[in-house]
Order: sequence, then C-alpha cells, then structure tokens
Amino acid sequence: MVEETPKETKEEKQKTVLQEAKDTKTSLVEASEIAEVQIAQLKDLKAEELLSGKAEVTKPEEKVEESNADYAKKALEGKIEEK
Repeated sequence: MVEETPKETKEEKQKTVLQEAKDTKTSLVEASEIAEVQIAQLKDLKAEELLSGKAEVTKPEEKVEESNADYAKKALEGKIEEK
C-alpha cells in the first residue's frame, strides 16, 4: 500500500476547493443573467399591459415623516405598528 503524503492531499484539497469555487461562480453568473433577462421581459410585459389598458398605474404610498419626539411618544404608548 502506498500512503499519500500530507503535501499531496493538501494540494488535491486545494484543487477541489478551487474547482468548487469556480463552479459556484459560474452557476451564480448564469443565474444572474437569467434573472436579468426575466426582469427585462417582465418590464416589457408591464409596459404592454399599461399601454393596452389591461393594467392600471399604481401610485406609490406616500410615506409621512414623523419627528423623533412623535415616534418616541407612540413607542411609550405602545402604538408602534410592526411592518
């Protein structure tokens, strides 16, 4: 039986870790590209629906700013709403 030296095992482990990292990077890049294409398709679809009248333009909620004193008063009264 030939025993593996610790140096050979260490080099092999480094190669496998490096290969796993490259594979992970490749899969993440591919997933990112697919997501970008899908986002573009959804934007086009949304635009088509808006232009054809199938969808309505929604207005974003207006966020009311409150002072720190008002927030502290609500917190002490227990009236803070969880989001």
